[in-house]
Amino acid sequence: MAEAAPAIRPMGAGVNLLPNVRELHALGLHDSVAAGFVSAPDVFAGAEFDGRADLDAYYRRMTQGRLYQSFPITNPQIDRTKSAAEQEEDDLFVRVVKELDGGIVVRGAKMIGTAAVFGDEITVGTIEPPAPQDVEYALCFSVPVNTPGLKFISRTSYEASARSVFDNPLSSRFDENDALLVCDGVFVPWENVLTYRNVESTFGMWWLTPAYNNFVHQAATRFWTKREFLTGLAILYDLTHPELGPLLAKYVRSPGHPAEQRIKLMKLAWDALGSEFASRHEQYERFVRDGNPDLLAAFTQSCLDGYQLDEQPFMERGTADGSA
Repeated sequence: MAEAAPAIRPMGAGVNLLPNVRELHALGLHDSVAAGFVSAPDVFAGAEFDGRADLDAYYRRMTQGRLYQSFPITNPQIDRTKSAAEQEEDDLFVRVVKELDGGIVVRGAKMIGTAAVFGDEITVGTIEPPAPQDVEYALCFSVPVNTPGLKFISRTSYEASARSVFDNPLSSRFDENDALLVCDGVFVPWENVLTYRNVESTFGMWWLTPAYNNFVHQAATRFWTKREFLTGLAILYDLTHPELGPLLAKYVRSPGHPAEQRIKLMKLAWDALGSEFASRHEQYERFVRDGNPDLLAAFTQSCLDGYQLDEQPFMERGTADGSA
């Protein structure tokens, strides 16, 4: 008897941070990040704000409650030549705008909130190194996704445009839907604040604890598993058409593999390699964190240099002597 094929591992194959697999997250990526934080709690003890007790409560809340967290920890890429405090408007990035007895009020934006609209809480911070003058932007907090003033601007869902599970086996089921987070006067209780107005703690929570190592361990595992998954995939057609279906059933087959099985594989390959869903994952792996802006600019310019506005359309082009 043939050995059963291993089940597809969605975490690596088709998605990055799939919230549907609740147990995977509760015991996996995001708990490993929180574990990295609590492994070095003194990083969270600033001169004016000590977040160690809040950190301990945060870790227990996430792990014991098996909560899914999204991490919008990247600033919008508006003017990367300037620090947060030097931007043309003071609330382009998340910053403190008011301090109250019971907590703080924040305003501004963060990205990329992977699957944020499906989450329980969002952990908002800054993974880029803050400048010394960025004190108002140097903070980290975690709040429920239904907190008043939180706004999530999500990209168009690939699942919404999928024809069926058969035609789009990945994007119909595993679209995690990234979001831009906007904080519009959000109140954050003190007990939900991990770092506050401290450049060293806000940056060090990622780079002076094991948290980022745990983060990229998942990323490396995900990327390796994607490569394993993509190794044997190739092409697509339709089996349900009343006229084409019987023809495909006859001609798109191989010994021991009926047409339906082959075509399912082909459609899976297309959704993993050639669709918008696939393109999004390729771009995520290339540029998600800190792509070199000069390299990206050169890459874009090389594409733009390949054609000109005054070039003739293909249908109007002829041979050198003018003949078609």
